[in-house]
Amino acid sequence: MSDYLHEILQLRQQLETERREKLEARAPEEAERRERGWAVTERVLIWNGLAGGNDEYCAILVAIDKYRT
Repeated sequence: MSDYLHEILQLRQQLETERREKLEARAPEEAERRERGWAVTERVLIWNGLAGGNDEYCAILVAIDKYRT
């Protein structure tokens, strides 16, 4: 059973690596845009915390924005 799970995990990791390579080869700027998007999201959440804003409301707005883009 353990060997079987190990093989499944290796296959999953290999498939994920292949998928990531295809995505990055097809659109390297897309991967870069995604990274910038997460950096912006982190800053929004940090600034909201520093300003004493409502964390739940901020999280909802961020989720809606991520869904739209």
